[in-house]
Amino acid sequence: MIRVPGFALFSVALASLCLAYSPTALGQGPGSVGVPASPAAPIPQAPKAAAPTPAPKAETSATPPKEDSSSEEMPPEVTGEPKISRQGIGNDPGALEYGGLALAPVGGSQLTTTNIKANQINFHGFLRAPLRIGLGTGEPGFGGTKLHSPPRVPDSAYTEWSYTNNLGGPWTELHLSYGNAKVFANVKLAAYNLTDASWKDLTAQLGVNQAWITINLPELFGPKGGILWNVGVFNGRYGSPGRYDAGEYGTYLFGRTHVSGETLSAFYDVTPDVTLQFEHGIGARLDVQTLVPGMPDPPPYLPFPGPRQQLPTLLHHVHLGVTIKEQLILAAHYLTSWTQSQVDAQTPDGHINTMGVEAKLVNSRFGNGYLGFAHLDALNAVRVAGAIEALHSWEGWSLTENFWGDGADGTGKIDTVLGQYVFSLATFLQGPEAFWGQSADLLLTLFGMYNKVSTSDPLSTGAKEKLKYGGEVTYIPLYWLGLAARYNMVQPNLANKYESFQVVSPRVILRTSFVSNEEIYIQYTRYFTERDTRLAFPFNDPPVKGDKQVISLIASMYW
Repeated sequence: MIRVPGFALFSVALASLCLAYSPTALGQGPGSVGVPASPAAPIPQAPKAAAPTPAPKAETSATPPKEDSSSEEMPPEVTGEPKISRQGIGNDPGALEYGGLALAPVGGSQLTTTNIKANQINFHGFLRAPLRIGLGTGEPGFGGTKLHSPPRVPDSAYTEWSYTNNLGGPWTELHLSYGNAKVFANVKLAAYNLTDASWKDLTAQLGVNQAWITINLPELFGPKGGILWNVGVFNGRYGSPGRYDAGEYGTYLFGRTHVSGETLSAFYDVTPDVTLQFEHGIGARLDVQTLVPGMPDPPPYLPFPGPRQQLPTLLHHVHLGVTIKEQLILAAHYLTSWTQSQVDAQTPDGHINTMGVEAKLVNSRFGNGYLGFAHLDALNAVRVAGAIEALHSWEGWSLTENFWGDGADGTGKIDTVLGQYVFSLATFLQGPEAFWGQSADLLLTLFGMYNKVSTSDPLSTGAKEKLKYGGEVTYIPLYWLGLAARYNMVQPNLANKYESFQVVSPRVILRTSFVSNEEIYIQYTRYFTERDTRLAFPFNDPPVKGDKQVISLIASMYW
C-alpha cells in the first residue's frame, strides 16, 4: 500500500495555487519577513568513513563593539533574522551547520530570506580546520609516548552513538544564493576533510551537496501569516537542541532529512503572542548504492554500501507547532522513510518511523533550553537508505549497528529523551534585550541523552539502555579571551560499566572581539576509559591501543 496520504499531494497543490493567486507573488524587490528577533546568546559539531559530517553557522550582521568591556553602545542593528514564528518548525535549510563552536553565534547570524541581497550572488560559509594530536603508549616491547593524528579515541566518529562533539573534525561549507526576497536559488558545497593536509579521501569531498529553490510568501494570509516553500535537494532538520544548530552532541532527535523533494511551511498568528505553525514534506533518495554480492568491503576511499542491498527509499514528514511570545516553541513531529520495491523473499521492504514532541526555550532571560522525547520504530532498517539521519545514525545500516549490533536486521524500537540548557549570567542580569554578547559573561551548559532499546531479533547484540551526559562552564573575562572546561560521561551500555568512558577538556578561546565570527581555541583532553571501552571507527576493527590524552588547536569562522 502506498504510504503517502492524500494531503501530501494537497500541500503541493496548495503551494502552486498560492503562487498563482498571491497578491504579492514573486515581487522583484527585496522583501521583509516580519520583525527581526532580539539578539540572544545561543548555543554552541566529525565523520565515519562512508558518511559526511555536520559542522556550524552563518553570518552575523552585528557590528563588533569597541574593544572595551565597559562600552555602553546600543546593540547592533540585526536585520538578518525574522521572528522565531516565521522560521519554520525545524532549522532553516539555508542555515549553516555550526558544529563544535566553543561560543555560539549571536542572534541574527543565520542567512535567511530577509538578508538575501537581490539580483546578486550571496556568499556565506563556515570552516573548521583542526590540529589534533593524540598521546598514547606503545605495545609491549615498543614503549614510550606515541603521537597519533587523528587521535585514537572512543568519541570521534560522527556516525557512532558514542560521539560527543568534543573534538571537532575538518569541515568546510559554502552557501551560494541568488534571487530576491520572494524567490531565490541555493547551492551548497561541503567537505569533511581538507585534502592539502590529508590523503585524498573521495568520500569526504561532498562537492555540490545540496541545490534547491525557496519561494517566500510571508503575507499570503495578510499580516497574520504566510508560507515558505522549499523545492529540491536540501536538509530538513528536526529536533535540534541548540538555538541554531544540533546542539552539544551534534545530532537530531527526530531527524535530518536527505532527499530530493519539497517542504511547505505555513504560519498564522492566532493572537499577537501566539503563532500556529504547520510543516509538511515529501521526497525520495535520488538513488541507492549497488552492493555487489560476494565482494569484500570497499576500500576506505569509496562509500560503504551497507551489509545488505538497500532499496529505493521514500520520505514523508509532517510537523505541527505553536510559538508563544517568540520564546517558547512547542512542536510535534512525525517522519517516516520506507521502501516499497520488494521483488523476492530475500529482499524484504523496510521502514524507519520516528515521532515525538519537544519544547524549546529561546531568547529568554533565564537561558536557552530544550527537552524532547522521540519514539523510533524500525523494520528491516538495513534495507532503508539514508532518507532520515537521527540519533547519530546516517543510514539504516548505521542505525542498526548503533542500537542492535552488526548481525541484526534493524528491527526494533528506540525511546529517547534529549535535553540541553544554556544559562548566561550576563543575560540574566541585564535581560536579553540589553545583553547581546558585547561584554564579559559566565555561561553554564548542561546536556544529556538517554535511549531505551528493544527488539525481537534474536541476532541483536545491542545494549538495552544507553546514557550520556555532561556539562561545560565558560568564562569570558576579556573581549579576546575565554576560558572553558567541559565534562562528558558516556555509557554505551548501562548493563556493563566497563564499556563506559569519561572525558575532561579544559580550553582557552581566542577571538578578536566580544561579538566575533571567528574563534581559535587550544584544548587539552583527558580520557578515562574502562576495560571494554571501544574506540571509534576506524580504530576498532581491528582494535588498537587508544590515546589517553589529546592536544588540539582548532580554528573556526563563519561569514
